[in-house]
Amino acid sequence: PEGWAGGTDPYGTLVLRRVHPAWVFAVVVVAYPIAYGGTLQTEFHLLPVLVAGYTATSTGRVHPVVASVGCMAATLVLSWNHDPGAPGRAFGQRPFDWPSVLFIELATVSVVVLGWLMHREAAISHDLAQRNAELERLRAVEAQRVVAEERTRIARELHDVVAHHLTAVIIRAQAADRVRETRPEAASESIGWIAETAKEALTAM
Repeated sequence: PEGWAGGTDPYGTLVLRRVHPAWVFAVVVVAYPIAYGGTLQTEFHLLPVLVAGYTATSTGRVHPVVASVGCMAATLVLSWNHDPGAPGRAFGQRPFDWPSVLFIELATVSVVVLGWLMHREAAISHDLAQRNAELERLRAVEAQRVVAEERTRIARELHDVVAHHLTAVIIRAQAADRVRETRPEAASESIGWIAETAKEALTAM
């Protein structure tokens, strides 16, 4: 856009910052102050440095201390007007505005720290999500174990009940078979008992 010194387009930072944040950070803090040249027209022109520093720490690709130092150096160079021809002054067409520079440096560090905090929050959220997923998995495993134990207990009880009834039915049927000719009334009574016992076993099942 018109008005940017040296024709530098800061929006290139926005395009590439998510692809290679560490490389973009290194290029911006080194090359942007050199390519900008001249007097800093507005603090808004510091946006590429701020965006690069924020992205570098928010993605976790650059240590926050390194990002802070790099961004502070870049903003300091941008804020210091270079004019070798000024008499008795190596830098500056006008007196160096320390309050403004200190404010810019503080804002720069704040943006970098904000990016680091966002990265920490994302990492903590990711860790909590993983722990929650692990807890859900363990809960499902525990539920399956409880169900399996309950099924085993029911199977054992069912086995005991049915086995007891069937054993009694077999014994009673064998006894009725022996006395069916000599004591038909006892055999008839045994048949009724066998029927009732079989019903109880079926009810239990």
